[in-house]
Amino acid sequence: MSVLEESIRIMTTQRKYTWAFLLPLFVAGCATYRVSPLPDKADLANSLTPQIMSKIGDERVLPKHTVKLAYGLDMTETAMLAVLRNPDLKVERSKQDVAAAEAFAAGLLPDPQLSGNLDHPTTAGYMNGYGAGLTFDLRAIFTHSAAVAIAREKQKSMNMGILWQEWQTIQQARSLYAQKYFAAQKLRLLQNTVALYEVQSAHAQRALKSGDATLDQAGSALVALMDARGQRDAQQRALLDIDHKLDALLDLSSDVDVPLQSLSNPSMPTNDDVYAALVQLPQHRPDLIALQAAYASQEEQLYKAVLEQFPDISIGFNTGRDTSGVHSIGPAVSLGLPIFNGSRGQIAVAKATRAELRQQYQARLDQAHSDALTLWRQTQLIARQIKNVQKAIPRLQSLAKRAGHAYSAGDFPAQTYVAVESGLLTKKMEYLDLRQALWTNRIALDTLLAWPPDFIAVRNQEREKIHAH
Repeated sequence: MSVLEESIRIMTTQRKYTWAFLLPLFVAGCATYRVSPLPDKADLANSLTPQIMSKIGDERVLPKHTVKLAYGLDMTETAMLAVLRNPDLKVERSKQDVAAAEAFAAGLLPDPQLSGNLDHPTTAGYMNGYGAGLTFDLRAIFTHSAAVAIAREKQKSMNMGILWQEWQTIQQARSLYAQKYFAAQKLRLLQNTVALYEVQSAHAQRALKSGDATLDQAGSALVALMDARGQRDAQQRALLDIDHKLDALLDLSSDVDVPLQSLSNPSMPTNDDVYAALVQLPQHRPDLIALQAAYASQEEQLYKAVLEQFPDISIGFNTGRDTSGVHSIGPAVSLGLPIFNGSRGQIAVAKATRAELRQQYQARLDQAHSDALTLWRQTQLIARQIKNVQKAIPRLQSLAKRAGHAYSAGDFPAQTYVAVESGLLTKKMEYLDLRQALWTNRIALDTLLAWPPDFIAVRNQEREKIHAH
């Protein structure tokens, strides 16, 4: 057998054993692929079935909360249902898997690099030469802990950002709950007013035909009726729009009616509650915690950039044979010289980004304090205005009742009576508007101060027990 034939035989044998060793490793590390088709129909719920409602009991917000759908949903149950079913939140939660995958990827060290070459001589009397090398980048080991910390803080920031969106969804669901409840109350009030004005207008028309009323009196009653019908129709449209928004938030079909329980005035916090919450805001509000995690991630990014300014070192092992049959073996070292770059650009970018995140966090914290205190002052003002309106309504109701009796007896002008009834309607609508504004502000204050639903109600109950003892 010639030298060339022997060389080819040896190389073929070496390759066979090499592939026999490496192939299982490659196959073991490979992921499989499977087609995942897109949905072809809407996933809207057509009713609040017991299966849907039972999931509320598994939610972490209130795991022991019992839903009695026959009595309608309360505000907390509606908020929990929104967290469970809101389609936008489902999309955001899917990003958690991406962040977890990125954290997993950051924890993996880079694979070593395997290189090889074959030299075929063109001069007779020489054999094929070959070479093989295995190298590994040491910089990846030096920066590994920083890369893992970066991914971990990014994942935390992502999770806290999603939690903050859940809080905002809770606020939106509770606000829509209040809007729907008071819109229904206003509609009921306007329907009663329309019914009253229909009777008055019919009475005025009959009196006009019999000569017992003037055209001005009959015209005033008819104008009041038309105005009341216009307000009722506008309120019906507003209620329908609120229903649509609530159904969309809960991922329900527009045909589904969400029954609600009655709504009293919200529990009011004290000044101490508000200022104590402001002090603890950086530890409790998810968006601030998310920014803190983003800042920590950038700190690690800067640390990693500092580490990368040192020379990039790769070590390895080489073996080979030249065309004359001489075998060689030995270590290999590769050293990057930080002359032109030296990671100075990455360090500058990392420092500037850290400063930007710091200012962003400070601005968010300042805005949170300002918004919360402003909202708290507005809430206190609305609470006082509600008390004033509550005092005025009974007096107007008594006046309207006496005016109605006098009008029926023909002893009270129709225009004046319509003005009294309109004044009473206006004051009742104002009362409902103020109560809705109070709920809207209280719900927003809960979100701004990172208070869970019913937190202040439970706190006030605890205070009452302490005072009772």
